[in-house]
Amino acid sequence: MVDLDSSYFQAGGPLNQDALYIRRAADDEVFNLLSNGKSCYVLAPRQIGKSSLRIRARKHLEAQGIRCAVVDLSIIGTDNITPDQWNFTILEEIVEELELDDPEDIWKHYELSTSTKRWRRFLEKVLDDFKDPIVIFIDELEVVDRLDFSTDDFFTFLRFISESIDDNKITFCLLGVTTPGYFLRDKSRFSFNMGDRVKLEDFSIEEMKGFLPNLEKIEGNPQKFLDAIFSWTNGHPYMTQKICEALTLKTNNSKTSEEGQVEAIVREIFLKRGRVSDPILIFAESSFHKDKTKESTSEILFLYHQLIKDKKIQIKEDTPVNMVLRMTGMSRIYNEDGMDYLCVRNRIFEEVFNDQWIKEEIEEKEFTKAYLNWDNLEKSAKYLLKGKALDNARKWISKEKTLTPGIQEFLTASIQHADNEELFKQKEAFEKQKKIAIKIVAVLFFIIGGGLWYDDVQKEKSFTKFISVSWESAGIIYIPENIKQMITEKRRKWLIKYLSSSGEDAKKREVVAYVLSDYYLSLYQYENCRKIFQFYQKLPENKKFFYEYFNSMVSLYEKHDENPEKDIPTKKLENVLLKMSKNVNHTTDIERKRIELSLIKGYSTYAWATMHNEDNEDNEDNEDSDDPETLLKKTEELIFNFKTDYPDTVHFKNSQSFILYYNWLWMKICKAKKKKDFKQLVTTKEFNELYLQMKESWEKLSDRTQKKYSFYWELLEIVCLSSSISILEDRLKKLEPDIKIQIGKYINNQKRGNKPPGWFINLFHNS
Repeated sequence: MVDLDSSYFQAGGPLNQDALYIRRAADDEVFNLLSNGKSCYVLAPRQIGKSSLRIRARKHLEAQGIRCAVVDLSIIGTDNITPDQWNFTILEEIVEELELDDPEDIWKHYELSTSTKRWRRFLEKVLDDFKDPIVIFIDELEVVDRLDFSTDDFFTFLRFISESIDDNKITFCLLGVTTPGYFLRDKSRFSFNMGDRVKLEDFSIEEMKGFLPNLEKIEGNPQKFLDAIFSWTNGHPYMTQKICEALTLKTNNSKTSEEGQVEAIVREIFLKRGRVSDPILIFAESSFHKDKTKESTSEILFLYHQLIKDKKIQIKEDTPVNMVLRMTGMSRIYNEDGMDYLCVRNRIFEEVFNDQWIKEEIEEKEFTKAYLNWDNLEKSAKYLLKGKALDNARKWISKEKTLTPGIQEFLTASIQHADNEELFKQKEAFEKQKKIAIKIVAVLFFIIGGGLWYDDVQKEKSFTKFISVSWESAGIIYIPENIKQMITEKRRKWLIKYLSSSGEDAKKREVVAYVLSDYYLSLYQYENCRKIFQFYQKLPENKKFFYEYFNSMVSLYEKHDENPEKDIPTKKLENVLLKMSKNVNHTTDIERKRIELSLIKGYSTYAWATMHNEDNEDNEDNEDSDDPETLLKKTEELIFNFKTDYPDTVHFKNSQSFILYYNWLWMKICKAKKKKDFKQLVTTKEFNELYLQMKESWEKLSDRTQKKYSFYWELLEIVCLSSSISILEDRLKKLEPDIKIQIGKYINNQKRGNKPPGWFINLFHNS
């Protein structure tokens, strides 16, 4: 509601007595708490109305016969001040406000006591002199963070007094632009619970109707003006008052719509020059340049970047980083369907502090960090800027008017170092070209003089190298790139011939057979796989595990390829896997490694096939099969055991883990047949834990492997980070065209149980 004597708009500072004041829920809450002897605190961003709230609360409390005192900590100062001086100055402020006797006698009398003991003696005297209740407002609490000493004792004492005085005769109201983590230094000793927390929110659209009477004086539709203002400020008190004030001062322009007039003012005041002229935007940006924080400004910047990217983030608890970002004024919490979300505070902040601003902040922080490392560590060349970091620094520096001598020296040294490295690379490239030229001459000589002999030698060398690399890797981690390059059509014939031979190196031939089988299976080259099977069939019965394993895998894939719409027979693979599981501990170490590897890949394939078959309840061959969830858990257990037994198999473990969690999440998404099923799914603890495990595996993959699986990662990340259908739809619309084409092909190729639900397919095609 609007105070009856309000007549004009005022942006910034405590509102004058006759200025327009919108009363909010916090006004009544503060008054009710304090008038009933209950302490409270209001911690909120700048220019949201804390001081105006305090002034009006005091006015109404004094009208009820309650004595009030206000201590503005910003007036006391922070430089060259001792704890005793600080405490005594606060005492003096209270004495003046309450018109009490000079407290100096009490302060000197207890000179050897602590400040809190002197405070207690002073308040005992106050209580003796006063019969009426007292409320003490302590404003500008953020100043405490700039003091050179801890004030924890002071706040501990305030809490003690407010809780122990009979009849709640003294109560406190603390106000400031801060969080408990900033002004409390020893949180293990004192948790901040100084009475009730009062939330001071931005104006709601309903509360903003209080501006309508004054907006009616402007030519145009006042409701349209109000709606346009709210669309930009989202009820931010200072920004709302500022725009309204500008509207009353501008020249009327009947040809421009209300929305257009408001947008023109917003662009002129905030978007064009706000970062250098508006106190709210200047304060918000400066908050990212103070890194003496308990919460790193890099963490806060990363959280803000997430909000710009995802529009909102669900929060289950209010973390220190969340609170600090809100105190900058750039974000707010709102409730939707019983869930709390963090989002950018309004469109003005979103447009001023956009992606480009975030990029510049990150570049500046990287430059500053590199400079400090270089300056603090004996100006080592190790910390000089290189490559893209140097290019970014040059762009950033070009925007600055002046450079300190230290930064100038750092930048010059980085440029010189980069130039020297470039000269070295050019020299190295020249030497390399010389060597290539010499080799070409040598090759021509061999072709002319001894080509046949040279060919035989090279053939023998590459063949021997393949066997050596296969044996060293034991074929159990993954197919190394150097092995893939060796398996050409010509060498394949040599290797098949090698497998058919006999001799003392039988174990090496087993490893080579495994590597080739696994390689051809990964390329779906079934005929080449069968040529390797001829080798396996010559082995004793107790060594035919791998023949049965690869044979069952080939059969399964072939059945699927023949008709993807039909069920895939899994019984054969299931039996082989059970047999291998029973015998895994009765083999040599090298065989055991390969069996455990085969079990991981086998159970992963078994789970995929079972997912495919899930839609058909009439398949007799698979009616006794385990459900996909059980098989995926089995695969997860095998991967964990493999990592424990063979800690050097990092690459394999990470890639198999990523594939596992991808399949697991995709299966759950495919089962969400209705939109409400999806909404419930993405909020479950199990689903989010699976996503985090997949993300952890992804981050540990090598660049080469990430490139291989990048499409699957992008698809799942879009789905997993969408907490509602509308967010999912919005994210799908923003996809690059080439990614959309890939997803479309992927969805169309999925069959049966692996196909996403109809609502997802429709949503994708509509996007």
